[in-house]
Amino acid sequence: MQIKLENLSGRMRVAIACAFIVAIAILLETFLFNMNFFRTMGYEEIDLSPRTGLAVDDDGLYRITEHSHVMEFPDLNTPVHNVHIDFDGSQPA
Repeated sequence: MQIKLENLSGRMRVAIACAFIVAIAILLETFLFNMNFFRTMGYEEIDLSPRTGLAVDDDGLYRITEHSHVMEFPDLNTPVHNVHIDFDGSQPA
C-alpha cells in the first residue's frame, strides 16, 4: 500500500509535516545538542571532597571565606578534563 502525498487532505499534510519537524527536533536535541554528554561520558569521576582542606559547616557544606578561598589539589596524577564545583548562592563570600 503506497500513499501519495497528492491524495492527502490539507490537514493531513500539515499533521505529517508537524510530525516530521517534531521528530527532527527530538533527534537534534537528543544527539547534536547533547554532544558534550557523549564526549565526556567515558571520563572517570573522582571525588576530591576529602582533599579540599576547607572548613565544613553544620549542614555539611564547605565554607569559603575571605581568608580560606583557595582549593588546591596537588599530585592528582590523572588528566583533568573538566571540573564541577557547586556553589550556594546565599554564601556571603
